[in-house]
Amino acid sequence: MARLTRRKLQLSIERVDLCTVVADAVEATRQQVEARRHRLTVRTPDTPVWVDGDPVRLAQIVVNLVANAAKFTPPEGNIAVTLTPEGQQAIVTVRDDGIGIAAETLPKIFEPFTQGSRVVEHADRGLGIGLALVRGLVDAHGGRVSVASEGPGRGSEFTVRLPVRDARTMAAVSPQAPATETPARILIVEDHADSRAMLAEMLGLEGHEVTAVADGAQAIEVAQVSAPDVAIVDIGLHGMNGYEVARRLRLALGDAVLLVAVTGYGQAEDIAESRTAGFDAHVTKPVAGDELLAVIRTRTQR
Repeated sequence: MARLTRRKLQLSIERVDLCTVVADAVEATRQQVEARRHRLTVRTPDTPVWVDGDPVRLAQIVVNLVANAAKFTPPEGNIAVTLTPEGQQAIVTVRDDGIGIAAETLPKIFEPFTQGSRVVEHADRGLGIGLALVRGLVDAHGGRVSVASEGPGRGSEFTVRLPVRDARTMAAVSPQAPATETPARILIVEDHADSRAMLAEMLGLEGHEVTAVADGAQAIEVAQVSAPDVAIVDIGLHGMNGYEVARRLRLALGDAVLLVAVTGYGQAEDIAESRTAGFDAHVTKPVAGDELLAVIRTRTQR
């Protein structure tokens, strides 16, 4: 959020087919949608819809909107994602028949930390940052985002409008420098809900694919399926502590995973203990974002 508001977020601009972006974003949210048994429909044109943008950030826009719809739509509800070219604009809409938005909340729904009274049983309320990030990323691409809702219980519709590019002008686009960092699959293991959500938001904004869990048993289960590139593990977990989680992850994944210990203790003996357990790096709480990102870049920079 700080980068966006200070206009310091760097985009890797290239010619992108929004049809592909939407398809990838829907696939990234499929697990969340299926967990709540939602009926998801996706409609995109048969021909490409070209825009100049950062494919990772564009996908984040759609991912956040679909995840938001899934979060605030009761089980077995409906979510529709539509991409339509209209003149010089590409229009992406995400419509749900969920709990809707009160009239007094609509004008400020894209402001940071705005959540209003949108409560669904068993839903993770999050931090109220996702929609603010959507607006910032859309603005950074020269587009605009809007929301409509007929009120509580009547669902919501978010609409993103982006400038399109004629396919005939593709050759005129200057090639961009190749990215120096590749997105990583990151596993966060943290039993403090707010810390877990904040780390996930921050790393997601950096373009990484993030899975966050609350205990060691979940971490081992996720790692066996998704094989993360990086695992950020809180040492003071309830039940299986972070040292044991690290040992098991190292046994399962070998040197393919970068293990980062996160703890409130930063003395020499604490760092030595984490190294013995198999951690590659040791970050002391409260976690400084730049420090953590610098550690992750040792694995993601090429």
